[in-house]
Formats: sequence, structure tokens, C-alpha cells
Amino acid sequence: MDLTQISRRIKEKELLERFSQESIIEYYFGQTIKMGKSYRSIFREDRNPTCHFFYNKRGYLVMHDFATRNSYNLYDFAILLRGKKMFARDIYNEMTSNGATYEHKDYSYLTKYKVKEENSVTPITCTYMPMSKSDLDFFAQFNISDKILKVFKVEKVEKAWINHNLKYIYLERDPCYRYVEGDRFKLYRPLQSKRNKFRNNYNSSVVEGISIIPQEGKTLIITKALKDVMSFYSLGINAVAFRSESTPIDYDTMIELKKRFNRVIIWLDNDDAGLRFSEEQSKTYHIERIVHNKNLGKDPSDIVKFNGIKKLKELCTLYEIL
Repeated sequence: MDLTQISRRIKEKELLERFSQESIIEYYFGQTIKMGKSYRSIFREDRNPTCHFFYNKRGYLVMHDFATRNSYNLYDFAILLRGKKMFARDIYNEMTSNGATYEHKDYSYLTKYKVKEENSVTPITCTYMPMSKSDLDFFAQFNISDKILKVFKVEKVEKAWINHNLKYIYLERDPCYRYVEGDRFKLYRPLQSKRNKFRNNYNSSVVEGISIIPQEGKTLIITKALKDVMSFYSLGINAVAFRSESTPIDYDTMIELKKRFNRVIIWLDNDDAGLRFSEEQSKTYHIERIVHNKNLGKDPSDIVKFNGIKKLKELCTLYEIL
């Protein structure tokens, strides 16, 4: 085989048609990749497994080292382990010469699902009406003022259409509020049952409050809902809320937030789902976890509702957030 001729034409496309990125990384890594498993870094002394494999938004498989905050794709593996520049043609030539398997491993089904989900957006449109005293009193329970509602662009809904069908008309006994993040909407009806309380067209990468936080800072809290985010905001604390406790936190967004803030803390509901999810994400991303006394309330905003804003401030001082 004339490798000189091959080297002139091998590009990334041809490389990945012959060997999947999973197969390439496993070739250099020397281990089988399992999603969700922790690995020791092979690029430094690593006594405890601190690395996980993920797919980023561009569809590339990377190993992220949570201790150093570095990520490594297939080229990084080749370059660092061979100690020289390695291009697609070099990887192709080496693997071909060494008789590497042509098995086309592909572990990216989660990424494919995400792409499919993000391309499917249910349209939500609304008309709005002014906030009444009862609306402002409702949010005031959580130390959320009219000014804060304006900062977060919370609107009172008069009518709402979902997928072009009229699904809500205002009733005093059933108020509805619209949350917004980017071009996505969430409808919040606090007096409805749990099943009908929320309707939204969010996808897994939506992070409520991310447009409000600064570009960088000392501390960021990841919490359950925008109501909690706004309660923290009333104390001058940066906070965001991910989509739900049943959807893993978006990897790329989490890595970005860890780079922007010196300290990231996850503080969710004190119930079975919240405790399970916060423990899982805390271990995955190596971030701090706060679990408050459930007698104070289910979530941070409920702590304010039942005990006053001073209690939440007291806890934040205890945990050295303030």
C-alpha cells in the first residue's frame, strides 16, 4: 500500500468513514469507552477517576477531565500520546498500518436524540394583561418584586395558543404567567394540579435565568425552577435552573458555567427526585451540593414563603454563599 499517496487525500470525512471517532479514541486510549463511567486521566497522575466521556453540541466525542477542566477529542488523544502533530491522514495511516479494526462503533444515540428534539419546537403564542395586586402578592411570598418580574420578563397571560390551538383563557381562579428564555416559552399556572401546572416548548439545553447572570463571577447556584432563581436574585445571588430533574444537565452548558464561575453549587428540592438528581449531577460534574432541612420547605422559594427571606439569607450565609 502506498501510504504517501493516501496521505495526500485523507481528510476527516474519509477518516470517520473508515474509523468512527469512538474506535479512534479507544485505539489511543487503550480502553473500552462506556458512557457514564468514570476514568482516570492518562495525561497526568490521577489517583481518583475524574474523567467522563460526552458528546458535545458539534457531535464530537470528548473526554472531559473535571479536575483540570480540560477536554480531549480524538486529535488530542493522538497528538498527546504520540508527542507530535497528528492530522486525519496520520491517524488513518497509523491505524491502517497496525491493522486496527474497521468495526464502526457508534455510541452517539443520545446526541442524535438531542438533535431530533431541538429540531422539534411546538409553537406557543400569547396575549398579555397587566399584573394585578393579587398577582404581585403571589410573587411577593417568595420575595419577588414587580421589578424582579420585569428583569426576568415575566408576563401575565390573557390567552395562550399551543400549536396554533387556543388552550388558555384568563380566569381569576386560574392565573397563568409566561416565562421566557431566548425564543422558548413556559406557561406557569400555579393553582393547577401538578400535571397541568406547566406547559413549555423548552428543550434539554434551555437554562432559565442564564441571560441574566454575569459573564463571570464567584458563585453560581443551579436550582429547580425560575421561581427559586428569582428568590436568589432578590438576595443578589447568581442562579439558574435547568429543564427538569429527569433530564441530565447539558454537558456543554455545564462546562461553560464551570469556567465562568469559581464555585458552582447544586441546590434542588428536598424530595426523592431532587435528592437523587442532585447527588447524581454533583458526582458527574464534581460540584458542591446543598441539601436543606425539608421541614423548612420543599425548595428554596418555599423556604422564603414559609420562613421569610431572612431564613434563606441565613442559610446562604451558613454555606458561605453570601
